[in-house]
Amino acid sequence: MRELLLESSPSSPSLPQECTAGLAPPPGSPGFQPAPITAYCGAPPRIIASGDTCASIVKLFALPSVDFLQRINPTLNCSSPKVGLSLCVNKFSQWAIPNCRRFITLWDGDSCQSVISANAATLLYGYDDLMYCNGGLNCNYLLRGMVVCVSCV
Repeated sequence: MRELLLESSPSSPSLPQECTAGLAPPPGSPGFQPAPITAYCGAPPRIIASGDTCASIVKLFALPSVDFLQRINPTLNCSSPKVGLSLCVNKFSQWAIPNCRRFITLWDGDSCQSVISANAATLLYGYDDLMYCNGGLNCNYLLRGMVVCVSCV
């Protein structure tokens, strides 16, 4: 996990009881366990070809920026991209996080549980706080480069 300082807001609608019959226990209730799914590079990798530049790869895959491409590929040197290097080119829609005090960037192997464990001081209620701070987070679909709020107002 890599830490960023930025800003996030909550909303957690509740369903009527008749809509939840037969579902897994809700977050925070006894017996609830978040899925142990871990982050990964979800898109097929891009193999750098002769003539590729970081800017051309960002444009080709409609990534947010060269900085983002480098953040999710720390071995990438944009001054002289190495032909044959396999790059992660995850593209996803980041949910809005307006009232956040502390962010982290997900990395391969991160899971909701590992984020909660590593940030127990700010996610006092564990999974509930993580979901409260990240309204669009899906613990079953974590990708390298996603930004997650671990301390919100």
